[in-house]
Amino acid sequence: MSDMDALKEALRDWRHSLFRLEALAQYTVDFEQAEFAAFLRGDPLPPTPPDLEDWLAQLRQERTEGKTRTRVHAVAGPLTPYLQYEIGWGYTVNAAAGEDIHMLHVPSWAQSPFGEQPPDFYLLDDERVVLMDYDQLGRWQGGEIIREPAQVADYRRLRDLAMGSAVTFARYLAALRRLPISPISLVPAEEALSA
Repeated sequence: MSDMDALKEALRDWRHSLFRLEALAQYTVDFEQAEFAAFLRGDPLPPTPPDLEDWLAQLRQERTEGKTRTRVHAVAGPLTPYLQYEIGWGYTVNAAAGEDIHMLHVPSWAQSPFGEQPPDFYLLDDERVVLMDYDQLGRWQGGEIIREPAQVADYRRLRDLAMGSAVTFARYLAALRRLPISPISLVPAEEALSA
């Protein structure tokens, strides 16, 4: 089994709880590129493709089985076009299918409860960590599986800090809808796609 296969297997192998901390302003995922471009053009949300429907069915099944999948996305500074897409088209459907999503949005990492940008990771059953590695463009490069109890405890503390400082996705969306949109913050679609 390759290192990448071992990481993917670790992310499937959990019994009760999966926690995900995300802290990047953009993730570059090949299968999202056409949909992201459509979002930037202002197209309506397309019908759910079969592979995404399988994912949503998995989220519903996890909830039925009593499993808890929780995510906190920590954001520093203004929302990037990608984060607007992820929130509007990704998180909305995931939350409806049963994923417990929270947002932690601060002006800068220095003003965050972490003091600096935290690592992206998964905490599986409070016992194992999959520390994620991304390149500068947000492309997944692999990661590291951590099982050592003292190190895992450090990631549990990061999880607790994130959850204690974040708001529910529904509350975050409600707050976003009340904000005025500044024309200065609008970025042409071509710039957002090339970023």
